[in-house]
Amino acid sequence: MAAHCTDDISACIMKHLEPFLAAADNTTDLLQDVMAGAIKAADRLYSMSEDARDALQKAAKVMKDEVGRAVEGTCEGLTKVMEGLSEATSKPRVNELDKYSFKRCSFTYMAALSSQLPAAHQSALARARA
Repeated sequence: MAAHCTDDISACIMKHLEPFLAAADNTTDLLQDVMAGAIKAADRLYSMSEDARDALQKAAKVMKDEVGRAVEGTCEGLTKVMEGLSEATSKPRVNELDKYSFKRCSFTYMAALSSQLPAAHQSALARARA
């Protein structure tokens, strides 16, 4: 009889524990699904970050190449301009226009000088020119 009573008590306890065990089993299944989803999301995020990194590296390389070509072209143009300026300034050329501008400048200087002299000296300067 004692053995029969013990079996009845065990069966009653198991009956009451059964919903808790089912809930724990459901919770475990849900947690496994959540973890699988989180792992899948992390893999996708990592894959997207690799794709984004690759796209950014490609864009940076293209930009570097374009800027490099533009700078090289500008440097070549400036070098040509500087060579042209160097050639132009290194060759002394005296032509008629240069002689005329020299005479014109010296006349302007003389006119400025004579305008600063007193009136008595202007007549003496005029006589010296004649």
